[in-house]
Amino acid sequence: STVLFVVGGVLVAGGCNGGYCNTAIASAEVYSLIDHSWSTIAPMPTARSGPAVKLPNGDFLVAGGQGVSGRIGTTMVLPAAGPPWVTKGSLNPVRGR
Repeated sequence: STVLFVVGGVLVAGGCNGGYCNTAIASAEVYSLIDHSWSTIAPMPTARSGPAVKLPNGDFLVAGGQGVSGRIGTTMVLPAAGPPWVTKGSLNPVRGR
């Protein structure tokens, strides 16, 4: 799973359900540090477990990762303003985990 801090909470996106990522997850949730509750947001277009980073402009970039069929080469961005996720270019070469 990707875990990143957002204003007033924590974003958790993707991940694997089971060993060796035999079931990748596309869901995304935000945990509110104020309400102590989870809220579901729009899922990622491609289920994956992989690296992500918060960009200087507040957007979240997810690049590559591991999916059910192996390594994933696509990248996507969750804008700081919120969903939807936007698919961006592909990595060359493909990177996983």
